[in-house]
Amino acid sequence: MRTFFFPLIFLLSTLTLAEEVRIEKILDANLFLLENGHKIKLAFVETPSLDSADSSFNDLAKRIIKYARNNFLGVPLLMEIVSDTTLAKDVLPVRLYRKFPLETLCYNIVYLERGFGKYLPVAKQKDAEDFIKAERKAKNELRGIWNDRYRVGSGANFSSQVSFYAEYLNNNENDKQDYYYGLSFTFINMNLRNNGFEIRGGVLSRREKGVGCCDCSEFVLTPYDHTSMKNFIILAGLLNWDYFGFRIGLSFFHTTRGYCSENPFPVLVLPVFGIKLGRLDRLYFNFDFLRDELLLPYSLGITWLPRHLPMEIWSGVSMGPKENEAFSNQAYGLMFTYKFKRFRLHGDAVYYFRNKHYALRIGFGLPLSI
Repeated sequence: MRTFFFPLIFLLSTLTLAEEVRIEKILDANLFLLENGHKIKLAFVETPSLDSADSSFNDLAKRIIKYARNNFLGVPLLMEIVSDTTLAKDVLPVRLYRKFPLETLCYNIVYLERGFGKYLPVAKQKDAEDFIKAERKAKNELRGIWNDRYRVGSGANFSSQVSFYAEYLNNNENDKQDYYYGLSFTFINMNLRNNGFEIRGGVLSRREKGVGCCDCSEFVLTPYDHTSMKNFIILAGLLNWDYFGFRIGLSFFHTTRGYCSENPFPVLVLPVFGIKLGRLDRLYFNFDFLRDELLLPYSLGITWLPRHLPMEIWSGVSMGPKENEAFSNQAYGLMFTYKFKRFRLHGDAVYYFRNKHYALRIGFGLPLSI
């Protein structure tokens, strides 16, 4: 019983010493104007700011401000001044509480639990363990600033990725055994949530074996066994909001063939387009044209970002136009990215139903600061 009363007495004494205040205006993610004209901030918490040079932190600051407006404005709050020494001119560091019928919330701790900021420890802080536990919870759940989208203190603005690709055609018809292999690279910004871009390119090698003709006017069929090379570049801009996003750009494909090399293919230029619908930080649907060089032109899928794991999983189907024999196929794809502290691992698997192709790709990426 004694262990129950001591924390209760401590809490009541703390709140008794606290002053009731009302916040008139939210100035920033952690800067508030009281009705009496004083400015306050939550003590022991460092949050993103609207003045941050990184636009992704600007976006998070706006989210925090929205939360503060919904919870601080127009309601009585309890304020406990932590120190007479201000961190900035006439800005008081405080503990901020709000009383509810069944509990009293400390918003300093709530901010840390939601990933709205980092804990700034000070010597002899009486409730330091509560702040440490709150920050650890946000880290474990990848919330707020601990999400890879913001990456506190990483200094990385971009991600580069190199992937190896192999595909095998499991088909014995006409003694034809085809395979692909190749390398690709991806260069994509990691910090910009609302405005981004990606550059992808690579080369794919395909073995072509069969019987055909180049100048078919004489109807002379000859056996061939050559290698063709497909070069591609995909340039796309990215725009994302909370529940909607789209991707738009151009792609360039050029194929050189060992068979019929005297009749080269022209450079093929195609649009790139995609739409996202859903919670972009958790689960959303994808509708894409030319989503990935492994997939067929049209794809429909769903992307899942697990709450407690730093990874992204896409699963879906893709298809091509029936009037084009080269693309009149259906495929199922599974793609994932796992993000470690220093690098990211990427793996894909695609199965093409009509031709019984199996395609695998694995890659790794490193963060870059440019």
